[in-house]
Amino acid sequence: KVLCYRMLVDSKIGTSLIGILPFSELYQESYFLMFWTFLIFLLTSIVIFCINSFLIKKIVISGIKKTNAALQKIGQGDLEQTVDVYTNPEFTILSDGINGMVSSLRTMMQERMKKVERELEFAHEIQMSVVPGDFSYQDDDGSFSVFARMLPAKEVGGDFYDSFSFGENNRKKCVIIA
Repeated sequence: KVLCYRMLVDSKIGTSLIGILPFSELYQESYFLMFWTFLIFLLTSIVIFCINSFLIKKIVISGIKKTNAALQKIGQGDLEQTVDVYTNPEFTILSDGINGMVSSLRTMMQERMKKVERELEFAHEIQMSVVPGDFSYQDDDGSFSVFARMLPAKEVGGDFYDSFSFGENNRKKCVIIA
């Protein structure tokens, strides 16, 4: 099978030029060009894929790992930990948001601790006002004496003591320890 083409060269003389090209040679160059085009496209795609993979791993995956590591420390109670991932605008917004939230949490916890300390101080004052300040007793003949002092381990202790006299002429003494 061949492809023939006739072209009239001189109409006066009747000269023609005939070109004959076998079909096997007709598409040979286009197959060659298509092969190299496909090969270049494939290699370019592979290079672009590798570059994208590297950049995604370097920027996104490492940012996620750093953020996660910082969040784990924060979750374990380290409120001084900060998230410092500023590789792109998204991680900058995320880091600033997390750091702002942790800062607010730290401030709220400090305020709460101050409030608890004030409440414990107030409870300590109430408890100490109920317990006698100078607690010592000695009976008239000196055969019996009692002395007590309270030092709470923290701001508020659970101990209480008191004494009082009762009976005829207040001759009987009662000591309460709780």
